[in-house]
Order: sequence, then C-alpha cells, then structure tokens
Amino acid sequence: MKKIYALFAGALLSASLTVSAQSTPRVVLFEEFTGENCGPCAGINPYLDKYLQTHTTDSLVHIAYQSPIPSAGPIYNAYKTVTNTRMTYYGVNFAPSGWQDGGGYSPIQGPTTGTNSVQNFVPFWFDTLSIHYESSVYGTPNGIAASTPYSPSFTARHAVMSPCAITVTHSYSANNDSVYAVAVLNTTDNFNAGTHNSLKFRVAMVENSLDYVNAPGTNGETHFAQVVRGMYPNAGGSQLVDTLLAGRTDTFRFAVKIPNYVRSKAQLRFVAWVQDDNNKDVKQSGISQLVAPTNLVELVADHDSVPDISCTNTSTSSIGAYVTVINTGNVTINTLNVNVLSGATSLNNFTYNTPIAPGATVMIDGGPIAVPVGNGYPTITFVLSSPNGLSNYSVSIFDTVKTQHQIFGASYPAPIVQTFSDSTVFPQNYEATNGDQIWFPSWYVPVLTENYLGTDPDRTFLGSDDDQSIWFWAWNVQAGGIGDYYLEKANFTGKTTAEFTFKHAYSQYDNSTNDQLEVQVSTDCGTTWTSLWNKAGAALATVPADNQRNVPGFYPTAAADWVGDTINMNNYAGQNNVWVRFHATSDYGDNMFVDQININADMNIGIHEVPTLNTVSVYPAPANDQVSIELGVTQAAQFDITIINTLGETVKMVANGAMGQGINKVDANVSDLAAGIYNVVITSNNQKTVKRFVVAH
Repeated sequence: MKKIYALFAGALLSASLTVSAQSTPRVVLFEEFTGENCGPCAGINPYLDKYLQTHTTDSLVHIAYQSPIPSAGPIYNAYKTVTNTRMTYYGVNFAPSGWQDGGGYSPIQGPTTGTNSVQNFVPFWFDTLSIHYESSVYGTPNGIAASTPYSPSFTARHAVMSPCAITVTHSYSANNDSVYAVAVLNTTDNFNAGTHNSLKFRVAMVENSLDYVNAPGTNGETHFAQVVRGMYPNAGGSQLVDTLLAGRTDTFRFAVKIPNYVRSKAQLRFVAWVQDDNNKDVKQSGISQLVAPTNLVELVADHDSVPDISCTNTSTSSIGAYVTVINTGNVTINTLNVNVLSGATSLNNFTYNTPIAPGATVMIDGGPIAVPVGNGYPTITFVLSSPNGLSNYSVSIFDTVKTQHQIFGASYPAPIVQTFSDSTVFPQNYEATNGDQIWFPSWYVPVLTENYLGTDPDRTFLGSDDDQSIWFWAWNVQAGGIGDYYLEKANFTGKTTAEFTFKHAYSQYDNSTNDQLEVQVSTDCGTTWTSLWNKAGAALATVPADNQRNVPGFYPTAAADWVGDTINMNNYAGQNNVWVRFHATSDYGDNMFVDQININADMNIGIHEVPTLNTVSVYPAPANDQVSIELGVTQAAQFDITIINTLGETVKMVANGAMGQGINKVDANVSDLAAGIYNVVITSNNQKTVKRFVVAH
C-alpha cells in the first residue's frame, strides 16, 4: 500500500522449541531495508542510530540493506544481489521497513513533522516528540525519561531467552586483500526446525560505518550504518540439521576476497544468525568486533571540484579539475594513479607521487582537461588506483563523479514541436535527468527493483491529441524528489515575439498533496534558471483528486483530462541558445503528464486562437461558489464568455459585450453547478480560446 511509513507491527514470533527451556540471553537481530534515495529513510535513520547507541551488540544487532526504493542509488547498484534476495524473502515493497528477529513489520518512529515525517501508531519509537505523543496510548515505562528512546517490542523480544549462542570473529590476510571470518554456533538447549531443511545459518559481511562528504543519493544522507556488503556462502545460508541438541557445536569458516566497492576495510564486521525459513523466526544472532588491519594501504576519493562548462566550450577550451583524497589506511601512500575521464574517454592519466600520510586529506589537481564537444550531460569521473603500486582489488578504490550541464552544437530555430508520437524512444536532443528516471515516456512503466524502463503493453496513457506523452511519476517519488525534462535549445535570433505552449494533465492524490510543475528557462547553459510558469496542487489539477492507491495512480483517459497552457516568451525574442525545461517536484502525490509542446516565434496570434488576447486566468482552483475570469486584452473587441460542461453543453452565459485594452475581470456564480470539470469558452471575431476549471462544493 502507498504512503505507509510505519515499519514493524511489533508482533513477536514464538520459537520452535523442544524439551529444554531456553536459557541463553538473546541478541535481537534488526534487519532494515532503507535507501539512499528514500526521503522518509533519511528522517528515520538518525533516530534509529540514536536508539542503537543505547544498546550494546550483546543485546541488539542492526544490519541495513540499501534498497532501490523509490529508485536505485549508487550504494545499492554497487552490490544488489543480496538485497534483492532478502527483499524477495520478506516481500519488501516499500522503504523504510524492517524485521525484528524475522517477525512482521516492526515500527520505526522518526520525526512527526516536516518533509521526512513518519507517522504511525505502534509501540517502537525513538524521538522525544513521538514518545510524548504515543505515551497516551502505551504509557511511559517506569524509570525511563521522556527524552530516552525506547521500544516495548524490542524489550519484550530481548526478554525471550534463546536456545543457542553465536560468536563471530574475523581477521585479515597479510596484504589486506582478503578477510577470514569464523562463526561458532553453540547449542545450549534442544530445538528443532519448523519443517525439514528449514533451519539455516546465515553470515553477512557489513560495513560498520559508511561515510561520505557529499550525499551519494538524493535524500541527503551521508552516514550509513551496518550496510550489508555480502552474504556467505550466499543469501540462502548454510543448511543446519533439523534437530539441534544441547552441547552441540557447529563452526563455519569463510575466506572472502574484499570487494572493491567496500569503502573502508577497517570498518568491516561479520554478522551471523540462525533462522528458520518455515516462519522466518531468528533464534539467535551475533556480530564480530572491529579489527584494525595492519600495514593497510587504503584511500577514499570523497569530493571533486569541476567548474561549470560553458555553452560555448569547444574541444580546445580547457577547464580545471580537482579531486579530494583521504588516506584511510595506516601506511603512507607514496604513489597513486589518477585517471580523469569523460564517459569512457581518458582526458588525463598520470601518477601522483606526493606522499599522503595516514589520515591525511589532499586535493589533487587533475587538470587542465579539454572536455569533448557533444550534447547532453557529460560525466567527469576521477578513477584512483594502484596506491603504492598495489593492484586494485587489494584497496578501496572509488570513482568520484561530477556531472556538468553541457549543450553544444547548433540551436534549433522556432518552431520546435514535440508530440511524443514515437513510441520507442525519447525524442532526439531531448533529455530527462536526475538519475532517478522519474520523467518517463508514457508508453513505459518504471520497474523499481532494477531502475530501468520496462514495457507494459496493456496500459495506454492517452495524450491530448494522440496516445503518447511524458509523465512524472509523483505517485511513487518521495516528497522532495525532483525531475527535469529538457527541451532543445531554441534560436530566436531575428524574432520579435516568442511563446511556449503545451498541454498538461494532473490529479492530486488527495487535497493535501501539492506536487509542483514549473517551466523554467536558461540562457547561460543551465547555470541559472528563471521560472516562467509555476503551478502546484489544486491549481495544477485538471481533474478532481484521485485518491487511488492502486498502481499506477491517475492517468489521463480522455481529451477532457487535459488543459492547454501558454507562456509569453517575448523577453527572449532575438536571443540564441534559449534552453527550456519542465521542472517537477514531488509531494508524493499523483502523476502529471505533459504533451503537445510547441516553441514558436513571430506568431501573429496570441494565446490559442483569439488574436486580441495574450493572457487568460481562471481562479480559484478549484472554484466553490464563484469563479473569476481575467482576460489580458491587447486590442478592444467584442467578447462572448460561456461555460460548458464536458458534454459540450452550455450551462451558463457569463458575458457578452465589448472589453477594452488591458486586464478585464468577470466574475461568474457557479454555486448552482454540480461539482465537476467545466470549460470557459471565450469567443471573439469567430475565434475562440478554451480554459478548463474545476468546481468543488
């Protein structure tokens, strides 16, 4: 279900026991599914960290799977196999979510107000506000201050003794390219598998603290705790016998070559647990302690500095490029290979030979570099390798990526028209950005788990004049998510007038959501943007609120769902390299669609067909008892204004007479009209303009 941020119901599992009463203190395993692009996760995790700090690892072990919800981020993309398998195992379809000892949804309570707010009504919380709020339902435990985070469900689960104990240790190879883990399971009381072959012993390698200078995803998080980096022998685990008797010892040994996506070897730990796949009940868990590798050569590239690329850049124009490097090992790095690339093309490849002491941070000059000419958004990448001549696999190597706006080549003279009639690819020279792929062609449906576009031939999204359009999937983009859709550069040289027209369709998820759509223009290659048109929430809506929780939310099914929009761009007449984009901001509401784009110049008519109008505004949106119609009249003329319903029937005559040059306002009583969608039709000199509005009583 959509808009569910609460994570665990706090239900406890009853373990499968046999003869003996359980007598070993329990270490509760908390498996969290989070994501670097997940807004609510960023709100919850600081409170979860605060709670974890109040408990030692002999009572609570936390591990985190970075998920692709609402979209895949770089941490997930670096290693997704285990995360995908565990998401399937638990049936995860939203984040943040988590399982306490494999049982049900357990509640995670974060801040109750703001962009990353999380509301729930379950007994597991972390911040003062939520404790104060929930105490009226569950009460505050004796002796616990209101400012202390606590969890009744964890407390109850921890009190249930376990039938076994787990100890985990790990060590490193001589050159620190591999790590050796030993996990020992000691059965202290008899217990059985729920069904034949359902009892498994699982081991995960986690990075205790994963820290960035700049957020790797879109939710602003720079600190990630206990991130799962692998499971051994795999996510399925090692098979245990069906009946374990008191006094039995099982030892599991793993030799693991450290993957190059591990950010810091010194932060590695291993977590082990016994789990019954019959009911997902976790019997016991354990975690190894941090071990400092010796003679460790390790580095992290955390930040880069690349200046803006000018619209007039050529392949002979050079820019400076710098990368910040941190030596996170305990050995001085004397030599380091640095390669600066644009895409797959190496722009500068050299050896840096100034010593970098352990713990030191340096800025390495990677330029000047000449960026190849081309359209789109080139990625300037620094690849660091071979510190002290060691091969890549034996150190933590990280690419730092800098994406720059770049739009070279000739601009296109108006008119520029796009109707999205090609149902196979995005049009050439158009660009949808943000890495999240949250602007889509309407003939595709996004697939969350792999961050790609998958075809759904059974669903058609009707455009305003055909069956194709583009859409911003705010229905599944967390609040604050942004998507930009860039058009071609326009050339208005020699033109005295210019305008931009398009059609849009949108339904609010409910009356409280305020997804936003802007049309912005830039004349400096995207360095700065000016908003020309901006609507949100009810003002953006073309149909009543949808309130639908079924995938994919609202989509237009008829021409009546669309509204035409016109923007005066006369201020840009005579200019070249005028860049226009649609800038959408999600409030986790519903889908918005755009179609019938037209950039024109030196037109003899104003908006739509009426030559004596340059603006038409109908407000408020939605209307209740009265609607106001404002006309920007460029030349005095006779006007007829009527209101028609979606069947084309005239339901009200608003005005009939002369209007002078300038702004003319007419008010119409709509209290007698049924709630629904209507059109204002403005006629003059046998030509007409139509403007949509909504009545909501």
